[in-house]
Amino acid sequence: MHTFFLILHNWMRWVVILLGLWAWFSAFTQFMGDKKYLPVHRRSGLLFMISCDLQLLIGIILYIVGGWLSRWSEMSQTMQQASARFFTVEHETLMIIAWILVHVGWSRVKKAQSDQQKLARSLVFFGIALLLIIIAIPWPFREVARPWLRT
Repeated sequence: MHTFFLILHNWMRWVVILLGLWAWFSAFTQFMGDKKYLPVHRRSGLLFMISCDLQLLIGIILYIVGGWLSRWSEMSQTMQQASARFFTVEHETLMIIAWILVHVGWSRVKKAQSDQQKLARSLVFFGIALLLIIIAIPWPFREVARPWLRT
């Protein structure tokens, strides 16, 4: 069961990144252009948010099933090991902040009065969230490396 969710979480990150890039770039190009908030922007932002929700759910399952929750009781040891610290504290913290930003951003976009405000809020909130997501991923070139695609 753990392996299944680990593979799913790994593959789902690409969905999150692609949908986040789509949401951000579609808002960026329109913001630089005629500044009209179109149905494609609403759809891309919504799909980005939904993918983040699914990824968070899978991550919570992995956190519990993978034994990371028990690391909190051994925090002094956990903080001394880079890999344990990353997966117990850093990864989760950054991803939850990114998830909050996506949700707050989505809400702020929906409440914005003008198309220009909607696009600007999409750029800021989705952009910062996407940046945090990319920073918090254990890329293969990092000390806490995980493969590009897990099979």
